Amino acid sequence: ASCHENRRPANHYQGDCSNCHKNPGVTWAGAIFNHAAANATNCVGCHAATRPAVHFQDQCSTCHNTSAWKPSTLNHTFPLNHHGANSNCATCHPSMTTAYTCWGCHNQNELTKHHAEKGITFPADCMQCHPTGRKP
Repeated sequence: ASCHENRRPANHYQGDCSNCHKNPGVTWAGAIFNHAAANATNCVGCHAATRPAVHFQDQCSTCHNTSAWKPSTLNHTFPLNHHGANSNCATCHPSMTTAYTCWGCHNQNELTKHHAEKGITFPADCMQCHPTGRKP
């Protein structure tokens, strides 16, 4: 590291080169970063700039693991393009993945009135009746 510090790519791991480059005398290509050995648990700290524009903004490990980015483990039964969300997680999950809201797009007062007119008890959790985003 002392000889090659000025050649390290931007946003590169700052630890010891041999943590990833096992045979530096032969080639630097094919490095394998060991996230566990480096205690690298904050994915966003290194990977925020490479995240797609309309990608989930929380911790990467919610859907991905360090052995392979694809396939991700996202298990989302609700349509990602519902009501024009276009796979932008923050449309329905403005603060965190475990909570959601329908009121960013749907009018709560109108839906409360609509359900009351049909004699439907309006639940606090829309997913109880609309797990796929459609009418039951």
